[in-house]
Amino acid sequence: ALVNLKGGVGKTTLTANLGATLWRHGYRTLLADLDNQGSLTALCLPDAQLHDVRLGDGKYVHHLFEADMPDGGVAWNNLTHLGDTEGWLLAATEALADVEEHVKATWLLKPETRDVRYDLRRALHDPMIQQRFDAILLDCPPRLSTACVNALACCDYVLMPVLLDKTSLDAVPRLLKWLRLLRGHGVCPELRIVGVLANRTRYKDKLSGRERDRWSSLASKCRDAWGEPVHLFERWIPDKARFAEAAETRKLAALDDELAPIFQDLLAELKKRNAIHDRRRPASLRA
Repeated sequence: ALVNLKGGVGKTTLTANLGATLWRHGYRTLLADLDNQGSLTALCLPDAQLHDVRLGDGKYVHHLFEADMPDGGVAWNNLTHLGDTEGWLLAATEALADVEEHVKATWLLKPETRDVRYDLRRALHDPMIQQRFDAILLDCPPRLSTACVNALACCDYVLMPVLLDKTSLDAVPRLLKWLRLLRGHGVCPELRIVGVLANRTRYKDKLSGRERDRWSSLASKCRDAWGEPVHLFERWIPDKARFAEAAETRKLAALDDELAPIFQDLLAELKKRNAIHDRRRPASLRA
C-alpha cells in the first residue's frame, strides 16, 4: 500500500509508474484505486476506455464494499484490463465516498455484522485473486477513510512517499504513530513498513545540501515513532520536467525510455526489501 496522510506527495503517480514497471518486467500486476477522486483511474485509462468503464453501473471498487460478502469473485468481476499489458485496475469513482460512509455507519450500528475493515483483505487474499497476480499495489487516499483502513488491514507492506520539505517530513512520524496504533490494536498485526521514498528531489543522483540534512534527520524520528528502524530508500525520484510532461498527456513516465531506469532501480530496491508478495505469508483474518 502506498500511504501518506498528506496529499500531493505523489502516491498516485508512483503507484501507476511502479505498476507499469512491474508489468513491463512480466509481473501480473493489479492496481487498486482507493481514493474517491479517482486520480489513479483517470491516469491509467485512456478516454475511450474510461468512458466505457463509466457506462451503466461500471466496474468499480465500491461494488466490492457494497457486496453482502465481498470475495475474489466480486473483485475479479470489477477489474478493468489495462490494454494489452499484464496490468489490471480496480477503478474508483466519486460514489466510493458515499459507500464508505454507509458501510461504516452500518457496521457501527450493527457490530455483529461482518467487520468492514477486512472487506478488501477478504477479496484480494482470495485464491481467485492471489493465483492471478504477482503484485498488488493499493493507492490510498490522504485520510484514514474506510478504504484506507481496509488497505492497511489488507496489505503486507506500506511504502511511504514523501517530499523533502518540512511539512511533508513532519507528517511521516505522525503517520507511523497511527500505523503503530492500528497494529497494536490488532487491525493490521502483520503490517510492515517497507520504507520511506523521497519524491521530486532536485537532482537524480544526489540530494541538495538542505535535502540531505532533512533526509538524514528523518531516520531517528521514524525509529522513535515506529519503535524500530525504518528503511529510507536509496533510490530517489527526481523532479524532472519529463514527469510533468508525461502527467499532462496522461502517459506513464515509467514507459519513457529516459525515465524508465529510475523506476527499474526502485523496483530492484523493493525486491531487495522483499516487497513483492512471495505467497508464503498466511492470508489469515483476525477472528
